[in-house]
Amino acid sequence: MENLLDLIITKIVFAQAGNVLCPSGVANGLVPCDPWAPEDILIFFISVRDFLLAVGLVLIIIFLVLSGIKFLTSRGNESQVEEARKMLIWSIVGAIVLIGAFVILQMIIGILRDKGFKIF
Repeated sequence: MENLLDLIITKIVFAQAGNVLCPSGVANGLVPCDPWAPEDILIFFISVRDFLLAVGLVLIIIFLVLSGIKFLTSRGNESQVEEARKMLIWSIVGAIVLIGAFVILQMIIGILRDKGFKIF
């Protein structure tokens, strides 16, 4: 599994100069690789997965910190404590859903690799 820094610094590249090495060949400049090559499509989806995972992790951290700040600034006010508790619970639920989606995608990618697709 990739480390956290690699997840935060995504692998998506929107524009490139010069030759780009693709699994199905070499593309020049902004010309994409063969759009119908299964390896290129899988690499695209892996890149999107990594990007969305990084964004999700950042959002989870932000909401966990915000719920902690809300707990600290509630000063015993029951309604604010309840709001902070709900925010914390839903942040944890979001983290569980994100991790579950990542695990499912990893299983699918593993199955596709076993079927003969060449990914990385």
